[in-house]
Amino acid sequence: MSRKILILQGHPDGRGGHFCHALANAYAEGAVKAGHAVGTIDVASIEGLTFMTDPADFAKPAPAPIAAAQDAVMECDHMVIIFPLWLGMLPATLKAFLEQLSRSEFVLGANDKGGWPAQKLKGRSAHVIVTMGMPGFAFRLFFRAHGVKALETAFLRISGVKPVKNTYIGGVEAMGDKGRKGWLERIRNVAASLR
Repeated sequence: MSRKILILQGHPDGRGGHFCHALANAYAEGAVKAGHAVGTIDVASIEGLTFMTDPADFAKPAPAPIAAAQDAVMECDHMVIIFPLWLGMLPATLKAFLEQLSRSEFVLGANDKGGWPAQKLKGRSAHVIVTMGMPGFAFRLFFRAHGVKALETAFLRISGVKPVKNTYIGGVEAMGDKGRKGWLERIRNVAASLR
């Protein structure tokens, strides 16, 4: 079955050349080779991306670049979110993007029957890929992966996205070319095996 995949490249440096960019390219290569349709949003390249400062802004219409991103999310059935771990969580640029993406009841809507809000992103799955300097097991064991769990529960799951798969790639500064090539091949294979 062919999937519509949207890769959200969350590295805050839009110039590219980082391991996160290579991972996004590897995922796209594997997915295309398997016959899936792939789109990419490089979050750092979105002009005018800012944090929201007034809760009332969530009700306002999204600016054009964010509205285009909302359309891309609605068209996909699988999201891949790739980012480096910064201070135990996602980079501020990616957080600002997710805030802006949540405008106009995009992820949660009013429920006419009361109770739990309507989950607007139901029917989609996600794969969160996180790079970090520390070993991945240390992030899971000692830090309990709180920064990624917040993204998973407070954005993805609450909006209806499930299942959500997580991949933690630790020790990126020390792994060398062989280790990086191994991870790129692994991510390529994960994308190619997506059903």
